[in-house]
Amino acid sequence: MLFNNLTIVVLTDRNDLDEQLYSTFSKSSDLLGEEPKRANKRKLSDEDKLANVGCKDNSKVKHGLFDLLNGRESGGVIFTTIQKFKPEDGEIPVLTDRKNER
Repeated sequence: MLFNNLTIVVLTDRNDLDEQLYSTFSKSSDLLGEEPKRANKRKLSDEDKLANVGCKDNSKVKHGLFDLLNGRESGGVIFTTIQKFKPEDGEIPVLTDRKNER
C-alpha cells in the first residue's frame, strides 16, 4: 500500500507542546508544501466562520478539527490537543469518515 498525500493529525495532551510542535513544523512549510494548521476547537460555529471571513490577521483565524478534516480531500498536517475529543453528552461523534484516497 502506498501512502499517497496523507493527512497527518498530530495529537498532544498539552497546549504548550501543541504550540511548540506547530511552531517547529511551521518553519518547514516550504518542505511540507503548505502551511500546517492548528485546530483551536472541535468544530467551528457559524459565528466563528463569519469572524474568519473578515479576519486579516492569520494568527487570529480559528480552525475547527472537524472543518479541517472535512474541508480537504487529503494532505496536510493538522495539530490539535486531546481535549478536542471530549465526549459531547456522553457520546463521541465521528469527526470524519473520509479516506486518504485519490
